[in-house]
Amino acid sequence: MSSRLRVGLGLGAISVTISILIYGSLLARPAHTQQSINAQQTPIQIVSPASGTIISPGSSITVNVSLASGLTVKGMIIVGEDPIGFSDGLLSPPFQFPMTIPIDINPGWYYLTADATGLQGQDLSSTVAIDVEPTSAIVSIQIQPELISFGFVGDNTSIMVLGKLSSGQQITLTGSSLITFSSTNTGVVTISSSGLVTATGPGNATITTMTASGQSASIPVFVPTSIRGDLNFDGKVNQDDLNILLSALNTPANGPNDARDLNHDGLINALDARVLVTLCTLSGCATH
Repeated sequence: MSSRLRVGLGLGAISVTISILIYGSLLARPAHTQQSINAQQTPIQIVSPASGTIISPGSSITVNVSLASGLTVKGMIIVGEDPIGFSDGLLSPPFQFPMTIPIDINPGWYYLTADATGLQGQDLSSTVAIDVEPTSAIVSIQIQPELISFGFVGDNTSIMVLGKLSSGQQITLTGSSLITFSSTNTGVVTISSSGLVTATGPGNATITTMTASGQSASIPVFVPTSIRGDLNFDGKVNQDDLNILLSALNTPANGPNDARDLNHDGLINALDARVLVTLCTLSGCATH
């Protein structure tokens, strides 16, 4: 989640109106890249830290923001992606904002956004992504859950990677840039950089995560071969399977082999529900 603040002045005091913008599933850590952030050219610019800077939990940093020549703003504030929080607001240059990275923050990528209001009330912003990573060495890692058994092709779930540091601290490493994910068979299962595991075909595979220093952990994944429309792999097509399909109604299919996309149009919708009803084992899609 990322937040933007609109900053205005009221007789020498900053009045702040907060509007929260929620971006997909922090989802999706690939958006935190130096190339994507630096492509945003704005009248205000965070000049330090640069996008991609590695910062340790508990560190104190100063966010420096420059203005385009001749630009004047009513005030400015730095918004850190949760749990970093907000800086104090400033009314005039130099726009230098001391901030402290929480000591208990999970490793990973986080946005810092400079938000300001121009003299004509226009919103101005600049964003960088910092990489918060521990300074202590990772001595061991493990994956939760210890195994994944999917019900149907197209199903997905997220894993959590836990690590132990040389300091003895236990941390969540799922979003860390210090680990990588791999699948022994992407035709059965794939895994994203954020730990989202997706069943792509029937069979068995292994998901592995590894640190740069060589620690690794693996879990088995099973995707069943089921009859068409049997989404919970109980050997029958009934209301239970229809409920699974309806819970994903009007969403994209997770690839060409998604068992919920019964008409293979790339979408899970009412047309697939109609097809599933025709496949029901008992009249009226009864469960007994």
